Amino acid sequence: MVVGAVFFVVGFGGYTLGVEPALIKYRALEKQLTQQRSDLTIATTQLSALKTRYRDPDGVNRAALDETLGKLAQLDQQLHQYDSALVPPGRVPQLLNTLLVRHRGLQLVSLRTLDPAPLLAPTANEAGKTTVKREETASLPSPSLSASSPLADRERGANNLFKHGIEIKVAGSYPDLLAYLAELEGSAQKLLWDQMKLSVVAYPRSELTLRLYTLSLESIWLVV
Repeated sequence: MVVGAVFFVVGFGGYTLGVEPALIKYRALEKQLTQQRSDLTIATTQLSALKTRYRDPDGVNRAALDETLGKLAQLDQQLHQYDSALVPPGRVPQLLNTLLVRHRGLQLVSLRTLDPAPLLAPTANEAGKTTVKREETASLPSPSLSASSPLADRERGANNLFKHGIEIKVAGSYPDLLAYLAELEGSAQKLLWDQMKLSVVAYPRSELTLRLYTLSLESIWLVV
């Protein structure tokens, strides 16, 4: 009982010092992305209004239009920067397995992908446009762009990011699990942390379940 108590104290301490800060950081990142999407929506609305009113190309309207276009370009660049800083969806299983090979004391219990989902829900205006496009596509006798094609996915995902999640369960001693987490968190290309569960099977063997995700401008996933 004493050994078990010490184990849980050490485990909680490792979580607080090594993992909890990463979770807080990634929650802040997700909040920042939400704010940027809101700014992008506002800028898009302003651009539409300017285009409607843009009849006489006077200097004031031209300056306002150029400013809005500049904001749109800047926000689009920021979305692409987030996309390139994270692990591409297709490389996530490979990254996790590569790290696992380096930690020979660990055993892979399970690995599965989760359905991709948009990070930010579409606005009512965007949802309406998507419905109209689907109805128009259904009325065509020989559609050249299927609803599930990569080009269609990119079109629906414009100005948005998709969450590509994966759940991995590994087993081993607590020090080995902690070392695996440290290397995963320190990798050059990042994964975002969603959930983590640690359970003791039979001391000193424990099972760690991680639910991680990456962000991408593409909605395409893969099957493990």
